Amino acid sequence: METIKYSVLKYYNSVISEECLCVGILFHNITTNQRTFNIIKNFKRLESFDDEINIDFFKLYLLNIKDETENNIFNHNTNFDIESYTRTYVNELRFSKIYTSSNSDPNFIENTTKLFLKFDYNQKERLQKNLETQYISNILRTNMVPFTRKPVIGTRNETINFDYQTEEYAIKIFSFKEKNLSRLISNAKIWSYNAMELKNIKKIIFLYDLDIIDSREFKIIMDILSENAYRLFPLEDGIDFISKIS
Repeated sequence: METIKYSVLKYYNSVISEECLCVGILFHNITTNQRTFNIIKNFKRLESFDDEINIDFFKLYLLNIKDETENNIFNHNTNFDIESYTRTYVNELRFSKIYTSSNSDPNFIENTTKLFLKFDYNQKERLQKNLETQYISNILRTNMVPFTRKPVIGTRNETINFDYQTEEYAIKIFSFKEKNLSRLISNAKIWSYNAMELKNIKKIIFLYDLDIIDSREFKIIMDILSENAYRLFPLEDGIDFISKIS
């Protein structure tokens, strides 16, 4: 069993914007003192997110963080404090809260990277739905968030299957992997209606992936879901939000 702390590096296209893109994830194995900083490789997504960014400079900046944090001959005996390190990033680049996991999973770093940097991987390499759900569940457990995967009981005593529910929230994850977006518009209307009917029972949170942000149909789906949801998040930001639920 090893204890690993990690934090997700996010890029905001302005210091006042809430829109961001995950560009790296820093791991610190407390048990072995091994540090790993995994960074994005799909810089076309970053260019689409911010068409004014200097990609070459940004790559060098990320590589500098990698050199600063990962073990090398100059720092292998140096104590590393991930909390102190990540706290210094406060402008366009900011680290998320520190997550902690105690586990014996040999694929933990690889799979957690695939969870937060999902679109750096082709569809066959990404986490399957059940494994993605398992990792999100583990994040909730390690952050002491009480949750269940049982259905929510609706206003007509019907069962509605969310991915997670807590005492206050019900959470549904939307994945657009290999989906026909035109057909998903009707599905989005159903879930928006569910959110409207359940507003006095649960606060509804919808999470979604960002792989097709420029699609017209995708934007229609986002408009429909946001109409009645308590919050609508990209998956990575949603994980950050729900992990803080008490």
